[in-house]
Amino acid sequence: MRMLGFDTAMSDSHMAREVLSIALEEKRTIITRNTVLANMKMARDVVLLTEDDPWEQLRTVLEAKGLEIDRKRVLTRCLEDNEPLVEIDKYDIRGEVWPYVWETQDYFTTCPRCGRIFWPASHVEAMLEKLRSLGLLKEEDNE
Repeated sequence: MRMLGFDTAMSDSHMAREVLSIALEEKRTIITRNTVLANMKMARDVVLLTEDDPWEQLRTVLEAKGLEIDRKRVLTRCLEDNEPLVEIDKYDIRGEVWPYVWETQDYFTTCPRCGRIFWPASHVEAMLEKLRSLGLLKEEDNE
């Protein structure tokens, strides 16, 4: 979800009550495979995943929440800490990425919190093509 630009929080806790508390406090949807957590009385906004395939899990979440993937939001958040990424000038990061990357890429973003640097490598197009092939990304969203 985070790769697609959705504001997400992840919990390392395996304690259902702790996850529920965070979700209630931050007004978040709980996405889980844990039936105990999903069936807790206080769990108001839950998507229970029953599929093993991650792509089908994604489809389930999108359909359950009435969400659509917006191509313009894909890869706009830090994958580590969820912060919105900011564009950075290529010359400001010279020496901070592999020379080949610096020479072949023109567009870079960075996370203002952790400092990680991102660029649109070939795996991005492969991910978008997979989303298109599954009908999760419309062709008009391809621009």
